[in-house]
Parts: sequence; C-alpha cells; structure tokens
Amino acid sequence: MYEAPHAGACRVGTEVFLWAPDATGPARLGDREIRLLGGRPKRQAAMVSLGFQRTPGLRPSLPGPGALGCLDHGRLRAAVAALRARAATSVEITPSGIRAVLPPGGGTAVVAAPRTAGWHCEGAGPTAYGGLLAVPLGTGRTELACSFRPPGLRAGLAAGAVAAGALLLGAGLRSFRRRSVPGPRPLLRRARASAG
Repeated sequence: MYEAPHAGACRVGTEVFLWAPDATGPARLGDREIRLLGGRPKRQAAMVSLGFQRTPGLRPSLPGPGALGCLDHGRLRAAVAALRARAATSVEITPSGIRAVLPPGGGTAVVAAPRTAGWHCEGAGPTAYGGLLAVPLGTGRTELACSFRPPGLRAGLAAGAVAAGALLLGAGLRSFRRRSVPGPRPLLRRARASAG
C-alpha cells in the first residue's frame, strides 16, 4: 500500500502523504499547496495529502523536516478485496463475547477487540496481532466462538458473597442478642411503684 519515496519523490500515480508534526508553513507538490500548522508542544500538524504524483522525479517542497509516504491506491484496493473475500460471513455479538462463521481455508481470525487477559476461545488459545485479539484457525475450522470474562471476576464475586454473608450473620447475631437478653420491663416498674 505505502512505499517509500525514491530519491525524495514518489512514483507517478501514487498519492503523496506528508507527516511533519513540527512544521509550520506551506508544503507544495507541483501547483498544490497545503499550509501546515505545527509547533509543539501546543500544536502538532496532521498527516496531510499533497495530492497525486503526476510528474516523474518531482520532489515536494517542505517547510521543515518531515516524512513522505507514497500510497498506491491499486494495491490498497487489491488488499481490501482480498480481505473481504476472506472475511466472516456471519458475526454475532453475544452478551459475553463473539461468534462468527468464516470461509473455509484456515489462517488467523483477527477480531477488532483488544487482546487483554480474560479472552477464551473454543478450540484455540487466543494470541495478539497488533494488540488485537487473534485466533489461529485450523484448515477445516469455519466457526469462531470467543468469550470474555474479566480476570478476577470469580474471586471478586466469591469475596463479595463472603462479605455479604458476614454482614448478614453479624446483623442476625445482634438482633438475636437483643431479644434474648432480659431487661427491665416498664410495666412492672409502674406496678411496683404504685404498690409501694
């Protein structure tokens, strides 16, 4: 998709992208001009397109140091088409995870969810691909089922249940003690006072 420029210029037909976060001023490629507003730490210029390379060997004019990338749209379209051909045919989000039906052929399924502790997948252990959840698939496997349970959930629930039980037990014991401890009865005091 992206390729490095050759001798400071992109191939004809590719789109020229510039990343110069500290640069302030005009950047030009041929007759197209883009104004960059860099100046860290307050501002940072975004990555910008300078347009398509139409003249062989034409180098962009930059207001400061920066990095160029040359995007080949044909290669990008081909890569997207290849990914779509191998994409899941059905995806279902469940309360605890994800289920998907995939075309046959194996490979690795990459799910757009961060690979954190707590993911469990049927038939294979999850791995990471660029920080995302990835599951290696066998050649005959066409279904993916993964669930997520936060680490420590069971231990936390057990500790909470024990604490709630202890509170209830303590409240019950206090109530029982209040009822079973004999104390002066107000009616008997009045009766004794009037008799004496």
